[in-house]
Amino acid sequence: MATHHRSYQSRRPQYDRIRHALDGQDAMRGNASLYLRRPQGLSQNEFDQYVKGAHFFPVAYHSLNAMLGLALRKPPIITVPKRLEPMLDNASYDGNSIEVLSEDILREILSIGRCCALLDMPQDGNSILTTPYISFFEAESILDWRMDVIGGVKRLAYLRLHEFNEDLEDTGTEQHLVLSLEPALTIRRYHVTSTGDAQRVEVQVGEDILPTFSGGPIFYIPAVIFGPNNLAPDTEKPPLLDLVDVNIAHFENSANLEHALWLSAMPTPVVTGPLNEKQKPSAIGPSTMWMLPEGSTAFYLSAPSDAHNSLRQALQDKEQRMAALGATMILSGQRRNEAAQTASMRYQNDTSVLLSSINMVEAGIRTLLMWAADWVQPGEVNVEFNRDLVSAQMDPATITALLKSWTAGAISRQTFIDAMRRGEIVTRSTEDEIDLITEEGGDLGLPLAV
Repeated sequence: MATHHRSYQSRRPQYDRIRHALDGQDAMRGNASLYLRRPQGLSQNEFDQYVKGAHFFPVAYHSLNAMLGLALRKPPIITVPKRLEPMLDNASYDGNSIEVLSEDILREILSIGRCCALLDMPQDGNSILTTPYISFFEAESILDWRMDVIGGVKRLAYLRLHEFNEDLEDTGTEQHLVLSLEPALTIRRYHVTSTGDAQRVEVQVGEDILPTFSGGPIFYIPAVIFGPNNLAPDTEKPPLLDLVDVNIAHFENSANLEHALWLSAMPTPVVTGPLNEKQKPSAIGPSTMWMLPEGSTAFYLSAPSDAHNSLRQALQDKEQRMAALGATMILSGQRRNEAAQTASMRYQNDTSVLLSSINMVEAGIRTLLMWAADWVQPGEVNVEFNRDLVSAQMDPATITALLKSWTAGAISRQTFIDAMRRGEIVTRSTEDEIDLITEEGGDLGLPLAV
């Protein structure tokens, strides 16, 4: 039976390439047969040496971390109903906070372009204080899905996920978690085993689970599938794929250059003439004398200085292409002395995928927390992620001007604190800052004259 969506099969090799590139040099060398064309005539031992000389430039990894650093340089502002607040520090099945979970989601969106977060309640040991948790699934674990029109709206009606089960490791059997609307949410688990004829046999484990809240069934699948441009389940081209493909081509160029240098760049001593076996030099160096017969010659054989220029140029071309694709660390000195406004303008195009991904993380986390609030304590949920990707801290003159405007009554106290927060002087939310000033005995209604 088919357990994988057709688009999953076509995307999986792309996911593998990106994973290997992000894992770095050891992973690339370990999978050299996938990424390096074996030169004709090389024995296995010679090919192993060829691979050993290849150096992987971790551009994709550092580009990803640079984007994450821009997005996460300020923490998100998240508010939930009181009953749900413990979930902010213990949001995931693994016990991670909502901030750590959000970073994992953003990392996956920016690299693979896909991941899933599933909201669930603990099945055992529940109490009135129990909060939901979020299970995180990488793109490779999102096996199959289906959208149906329900109530005039297209919604996720079927989702199959690969669920980790330590007891099944190295057994050839996988555990699949299947959620479907029939029409209420129904959850089943299967053990799936591949047979020798490329078929799969699945056996249901346990009974059907029909979750409820407030005494009634659930008529939606509480899962969000994140992408760089939307929250729909269809696969998208991974944002890092183009950069990774050039990065892999750079790896192959490196292997060819190092192999060529090994073969031809080291000067090789050559002796010609009527030499017998005893006269053939067996050592070389400043303390060694060669006694050659008359008519003999001795010289070093080496490649000309420009012999490897084409290979070096190929490497440089790939590096420039990677820079054009967003690997800014290759040309890191270009923007070092720019003003904040200039830097913001130059980053605008480079960060369009980053900003879109931040929007998707924000929308998806908000959806999950709103579902969680519905389950335990309905109330207002607010999620706000940082979009100021370039630091532009407010200068003292602007602070003074804002303070004068406030004391003159030209702007409200909330406008004043909003401006201070946007200028990265105040890091808390406007409401939290006003509450803190009130607790400390400050009087925002009667500011001191400047």
